Amino acid sequence: KGNLIARYEFPLGTFDANVQGSVAYEASRPSDIIPDDNDIVGDIPSSTVFDLSGGIAKDSWTLEMFIQNLTNEDAPMGISLECAVGFCGVQPYGIRMVPRTIGIRFGQKF
Repeated sequence: KGNLIARYEFPLGTFDANVQGSVAYEASRPSDIIPDDNDIVGDIPSSTVFDLSGGIAKDSWTLEMFIQNLTNEDAPMGISLECAVGFCGVQPYGIRMVPRTIGIRFGQKF
């Protein structure tokens, strides 16, 4: 698992501006700590998520535009079971990451 974040801050007229990018990678990994159950359910696949943002600030307020999960990565963050494989059988479900999200944030300091 690894994360990398790069941020650049610069003046833009009378504003303080910034741009930021991040990438988060997680390698494939077992879905269960019990090896026999993991053989049945399978591993959680690897994933890579990119985020971008840019914003301006002045005095006590900030305005930022962002894109989370830029490539709309759809790999599960985890795989779970309602109960043990030997008791309920194989009924796994994946916990998916948030899909691509585009938005605006406004902040005000008081």
